[in-house]
Amino acid sequence: MRRFTALELIEIGESGASLGPAGRGLLLLTAGGWPRDAAEALPVGARDWALFALREAQFGARMEVAQACTDCGEAMEYALTAADLRRDAPAGEGDLTAIVDGVRVRAINAGDLAACERAPDTATARKMLRALVAPDGAAIGDDRLDTILANLDTDAELDIAAACPACGEEQPLAFDVAAFFWDELALRVPRLLDDVADLAHAFHWTEADILGLPAARRNFYLSRVRA
Repeated sequence: MRRFTALELIEIGESGASLGPAGRGLLLLTAGGWPRDAAEALPVGARDWALFALREAQFGARMEVAQACTDCGEAMEYALTAADLRRDAPAGEGDLTAIVDGVRVRAINAGDLAACERAPDTATARKMLRALVAPDGAAIGDDRLDTILANLDTDAELDIAAACPACGEEQPLAFDVAAFFWDELALRVPRLLDDVADLAHAFHWTEADILGLPAARRNFYLSRVRA
């Protein structure tokens, strides 16, 4: 997978500003070369594997994760890789389905998540999701459907635990690679815009010229301007 250019990072950030995590995940995949229809059809586990691979191509394998201990409030920071999370090999793709009491149920896909997060509230989103994955499944209770969906796509949920260095309490963390990847990108966009502002002011170059520079050369000029 190729790396995004500086201009692409800025454009992706602008395009996804009004989207939720699932919509941003799809935006990242399409920017990385996935056809929109193919990205939307990915079961959630396969979508996450694709996002892990795309993220590594942009920012490297190491992921710096931070959270506060829910027990003592201590800040916890630790490094992870996709291999640590067992997300370095492709997850199952395709239309994962099951027949339950004569009702066809399929795994949640990336397009489902993006559509449902546009719902006005959680209850409406849940109804929308149910209608998408089990349109004829009125007789299947919500709890049972949740179990079926979890078994269909075992890679859809990624829960990890880390021990707090201060109190030793183990902290659960539901790791959302789409949100994490987006946060990393969002941190870089203002820095790139600051680079453009400083170099344009100093040299009267255009935005396109500045963002078209290799990163090492752009940083060289910035070191002179900011000295």
